[in-house]
Amino acid sequence: GVTVSALQGPPEQIVAYKSSYKQVGSRYLDHLIVERKYAEAAALCPKLLRGLVAAWERWVFHFAQLRQLPILVPHLPTENPRLTDTIYELALVALVTSPAYHKDLLLAVKSWPRTIYSALPVISAIEPQLKTSSVTDTLKEALAELYVIDGQYESAFSLFADLLKPDVFDFIENHNLHDAINEKAMSMALQVGATTSFVSTTGALYLSVGGMLL
Repeated sequence: GVTVSALQGPPEQIVAYKSSYKQVGSRYLDHLIVERKYAEAAALCPKLLRGLVAAWERWVFHFAQLRQLPILVPHLPTENPRLTDTIYELALVALVTSPAYHKDLLLAVKSWPRTIYSALPVISAIEPQLKTSSVTDTLKEALAELYVIDGQYESAFSLFADLLKPDVFDFIENHNLHDAINEKAMSMALQVGATTSFVSTTGALYLSVGGMLL
């Protein structure tokens, strides 16, 4: 067929074929965008853009200009190719403003390699949202995970405690936060109607809720 013969031809023929493939793919994405079929275009990007960093980044900015970047985020590659840090930061920030995308934000923060972006720009975008009606527990958890990535363990602990995460006590032990828990523990006790007690010899914190030890 045409594809096989093109790929088996001389180098200049292969280059011409790949160039033609890119042009056709780009035109098809343009067509879908004009038709406002954003989700379909986003889903096709991995197949059409493949390992082309420049093409990926160009389409990220295009989706951002159209205010449709959140739709593209789940399809972004994090390796082979790896894009620039700014692209991933832009993508995560795009997921912050609407509660509809907070689950995607948390998934990305948990699954993306920590080395491909800086957590600080995303943290800066989320923190003002904590005082608005658009805040969700999922957004708080994403922020807590970003605090962990950025080494802000006490801030992360505060949010994990607010969310009553069952593994918050393991987090205290793993990051040696015993000195930071007193005030938060009392706040947690008031929230859930719990009584608190401390084992001073170990620094461990226990909460009793309804007579059940946590």
